[in-house]
Amino acid sequence: MKLIKAALVIGSVLLSSMVWAEGGGDRVFARFTAHQDQGKSMVQQAVKTQPAPNLKGVMVHK
Repeated sequence: MKLIKAALVIGSVLLSSMVWAEGGGDRVFARFTAHQDQGKSMVQQAVKTQPAPNLKGVMVHK
C-alpha cells in the first residue's frame, strides 16, 4: 500500500511538472513570435518612409 501511494505521489509530481513546462514553453513561443512580427512590421514601415537617395552630381571613382 505504501508503495502504491509513493508511486501515485511521484507520478502526480512528474505529470504536473510536465504540464507546467509545456504551458511555459507555449507562452514563450507566443511572445517570441509576437516580437518577431512587431520587428518585421517596424522594418517594413522604416523602408516605406525612407526617402530615395539623391544621386545627382555624385562622382563614381573607377
